[in-house]
Amino acid sequence: MPNRRKVLIGLGGSIALAGCSGETEEPESEDQDQTEEDDSEEQGSESGQQEQEGEAVFELSEIIDGETYSQDEEVIIGANVENTGDIAGEQTIEISSEWYSYEETVELEPGEGVRFGARWNSPEDIEADNTTGNLEYTILTEDDELSGSITIEEPGEAVFEFTDVEPDGVTVNYGEEVELEVTIENTGDQEGTQTLEYYLDDELVDESQITLDSSESTAITVGINTELWSEGELEYRFTSEDDEITGSIEITIDEPATQSFSGSGQSVEDGVEIEGGLTVVEATHSGESNFQVSLVDDSEFDDNFINVIGDFDGSQADLIDSGEYMLDVNADGSWSIDIHQPRSGSGEDLPKSLSGSEPDVVGPIEFGGTHVADGSHSGESNFQVQVYPMEGSFAETVFNEIGEFDGETTFSFDGVGWVDINADGSWEVNIE
Repeated sequence: MPNRRKVLIGLGGSIALAGCSGETEEPESEDQDQTEEDDSEEQGSESGQQEQEGEAVFELSEIIDGETYSQDEEVIIGANVENTGDIAGEQTIEISSEWYSYEETVELEPGEGVRFGARWNSPEDIEADNTTGNLEYTILTEDDELSGSITIEEPGEAVFEFTDVEPDGVTVNYGEEVELEVTIENTGDQEGTQTLEYYLDDELVDESQITLDSSESTAITVGINTELWSEGELEYRFTSEDDEITGSIEITIDEPATQSFSGSGQSVEDGVEIEGGLTVVEATHSGESNFQVSLVDDSEFDDNFINVIGDFDGSQADLIDSGEYMLDVNADGSWSIDIHQPRSGSGEDLPKSLSGSEPDVVGPIEFGGTHVADGSHSGESNFQVQVYPMEGSFAETVFNEIGEFDGETTFSFDGVGWVDINADGSWEVNIE
């Protein structure tokens, strides 16, 4: 059989190795040789009679019993065989079991012993139907027998367990890129390959296969773009075939503080800090002539928010770059201005019905795909309706009319948005 060989190992101690007495003898003289030869002849018939009366007895001891072997270990069975008789002899020694059998004739001098057994490189080399669990066997001579057993452990397996994940339970700002690092270890006793799955808010984001040796671990890093998720708690989960680990981050959106100004007539105010993105100017004016409000920086074009004649009480929005601006107000009466920079990761659900008689900015509202809007306007000038994102470069136009209007249209917008209405009369907008 392949990868198996019989073990015949001479025993130490009081049992002599085959063909060796273990002593060194001095050379003898010729006289001594002759005397011993004469003595030998005289004793010949007597010793021959004694040899015929003696016998060889092959006894067994120290059988391998109760040993446990794993799948990657060498497997050995066997026992000591000693001739305890007073003459040399030979016998057939047999290993007998339901899973393996073997026999061989062994010759031993009186007092001589050997180790008799079998060896395999691993349990996989044992040619039997079932080589796991408790395996019994017996070794027999013509004079003795001993039984023993060995245990072969079940084949090992790879077990992929998560040991750590971070960050967990932290608060991050909306728009911030977050890196998750998860550590996974193969705690089993075999190399293995498994599929690792990564979920955000119970949605499968990614999956990959990893291979680990026994006791090997590795760290896997994935990124979260918080702009794609709503404000609040975001749960994540990693799974293997054997384990899973969960955690969460809290996404918050810090809205910059409102900057308030007031005065009468024309004025320029310095030091207006804009973080960038959606900016809303909420203003009032008591006068009969122009009321114009702009944010001015070093660029070629100003950001004009309000341009009306007479009294005003409303809001207008625009998307502008981050930086420091001057507030330029042209008015012929008293005025007040609040500059807001709305921030939110979630909004109210549609459908939504909006109405008013002055320019207004309404939100946040949660949009998703293509929508239908119907609107009406009873004024004589502009009727413009747009949806602004929190960040970006452009708004989505819904209506752009002059004078009275009553109609509907479609538009597309995904995510959280604010509806900006510019009108000079009563208006109504319904969005589905």
